[in-house]
Amino acid sequence: MTEVAAIIAAVAENFGVDVADLRSARREARIVRARHVAMYLARHMTGRSLPYIAQAIGGRDHTSVLYGVRRIAMDLAEDAALGARLGALRAELTTMAEEAAQCA
Repeated sequence: MTEVAAIIAAVAENFGVDVADLRSARREARIVRARHVAMYLARHMTGRSLPYIAQAIGGRDHTSVLYGVRRIAMDLAEDAALGARLGALRAELTTMAEEAAQCA
């Protein structure tokens, strides 16, 4: 299973933002989008709770994670490019998790 920290790092790299910015309170559009994607992937790829994900992504409230997840779900319905990008990120994260499991 993919861990939240690995998702945060992969999303930050893919979106060209620093992990520190992703976890910060900064509200630039590109950072917020990356943060929401990290929340969405963390929710769908891990068994972690909303409060756990919120804490991992800068100590936010669980409702912030819920908003981010819902926002990306809505955006996916309208943006095929975002869907392709998330699909590639999921594949990358799944491969990383499988490789880590084989080494353990």
